[in-house]
Amino acid sequence: MKNLDADTILQLTKKLEIQNDISLEEADQLFSLMSPHNDFVDEAANYKIDYELVDALKGWYCAAADKIKNGHRGNFVFTIRFNNHGFVDWNLWYTIQSPAIDAIMRYGGAEDLCKVFVVDKKMYVSFSSYLQGLFRLNQRFEERGGVSIKHIGRDNDTGGFYKLKTNRAGLLLYPVETHTISEIMKPLRPAAVMWLSNSLITYNRFFEMASMGGIPETRIVSGGGVKQHILAAFISRKNIPYIVAIDAKNKSVLFTEEQYIPIIKKAKEIPFEDLVNDAVDKSIINTRMAKNLLDNNHIKDFPIKKFVENSMKIMYDIIKLKTEWESTRKSVENEKIWLEEIR
Repeated sequence: MKNLDADTILQLTKKLEIQNDISLEEADQLFSLMSPHNDFVDEAANYKIDYELVDALKGWYCAAADKIKNGHRGNFVFTIRFNNHGFVDWNLWYTIQSPAIDAIMRYGGAEDLCKVFVVDKKMYVSFSSYLQGLFRLNQRFEERGGVSIKHIGRDNDTGGFYKLKTNRAGLLLYPVETHTISEIMKPLRPAAVMWLSNSLITYNRFFEMASMGGIPETRIVSGGGVKQHILAAFISRKNIPYIVAIDAKNKSVLFTEEQYIPIIKKAKEIPFEDLVNDAVDKSIINTRMAKNLLDNNHIKDFPIKKFVENSMKIMYDIIKLKTEWESTRKSVENEKIWLEEIR
């Protein structure tokens, strides 16, 4: 892809100001220009800075920022790169793009900010063939969309997950042929909000636990991390298909099908403190560990497997009782209605 020159960027900036958008091809060219291995970026790292081009790019990202602040969206959002990974001269990236990055972080929605998109294979196999195609190694999507696509797990079973990752704004709405990832979300419901990066549990570990089972040993945990171990184990053992969207602020939202929302809701209603206190009563953890868990402090040598296994048993028992009670209540209500009708 040939680099745009300063005059062309000025023309595109004018087009954005007048028409409120540019074409997808033009957005791809601008995004490519700000990629770490582009000749323009490499030369700037060697102090061969094209100041005319830099000024034109600054003007473009300022215009993009103004459009975002005023509520406009379109292909121009795809020109924004969230971070400077791979840049030798990170200051060049920040100087040029900071107005647009600040604007998208402040005014952007989930469709603008999503940078990691994970699909459990149980969910993936339910997709139509064209939606499955979004997660195959698609060269155009990877190169032009600035996306890396990985399948983690074995190909011959339903375990594992697909992970799409990008530094580019607008992942959910970037078109591949005539489809977008956002189409996948339409029939789903949000089930949980997490902050994976703040809990000493890596993205992949959570997804491996939720999709492929097992409770890996971990040397250090925090209260937030333990909660996510519990959630991942619960999803795995209840065989719940899921999607997780992680945004540029590291907010993670787990989505699933409507039928699984009630059981996840019941699980979330169980106080974490109750699980901690039960583990103390059974001498799985001591009172000091319990306090650190509830204060979300980091804990070394935590018995994560025993704690999660015990939590699963407690949660199953509570959910079973709740379900039985709800069933009984519904039966009684139906009986009352029947009695009213025959009086």
